[in-house]
Amino acid sequence: MCEVVAREAAGPRVVAETDGFLAYVPEAARWPYEVYVAPRACVPDLPALDAARRDELMRLYADVLRRFDALYEHPTPYVACWYQAPARTKRDAAHLCARVYTPQRTADKLKFLATSETGGGAYINDVLPDAAAARLREF
Repeated sequence: MCEVVAREAAGPRVVAETDGFLAYVPEAARWPYEVYVAPRACVPDLPALDAARRDELMRLYADVLRRFDALYEHPTPYVACWYQAPARTKRDAAHLCARVYTPQRTADKLKFLATSETGGGAYINDVLPDAAAARLREF
């Protein structure tokens, strides 16, 4: 994940960033508006962050949610998945990351997963990741 964050930091899918964290649309986004929020440094979990870094992360996370709300000019539903290291083993192999996405395709349409997505893992996204990032940067 460290290599992915470093590569994305220099790419066109960055939505927002701080000194210590990056918010970006993944290259193979499964949802029209999906953002990963991750530390630039290899950090295993939230407790490994000091208070200043936790505040910085939460400001960036809140900024991503504000951008989701601005997409459709109303509070937008979202799903957030936090990925952290296991408590006792292989902590050095993990990289803290939040995956945030909205099930909305447009202001009045939800994205429903089809058989190819739920059964076969082949996701179809009608918004290109670069275009989604550009749109989210507008806000």
